[in-house]
Amino acid sequence: MTIWYTYIAEAINIRYRTIVDPDIAIGTVVTSFKILTNESDDDFIEDLIDSGSFDGISGLNAFRSWYQDPANGIPMADHYMYFTGYVMV
Repeated sequence: MTIWYTYIAEAINIRYRTIVDPDIAIGTVVTSFKILTNESDDDFIEDLIDSGSFDGISGLNAFRSWYQDPANGIPMADHYMYFTGYVMV
């Protein structure tokens, strides 16, 4: 599983590095990688699931609250991503 997400992160990095503009250079660095393995860890999104999908805005708001909670151990960054396996509507 780690290899898959490493591939995704590198694909994003390559996309940004190929932007042609002499005034900027953009790159990405993975500062933290967390796979939620305990059922209780993903309560922030599970509560929103209905028939395999969830409302996108509600999901993003729940994720924002989750990663900003110091108890979850997510370091400060300027960009966050999460993958759920659910359909976002």
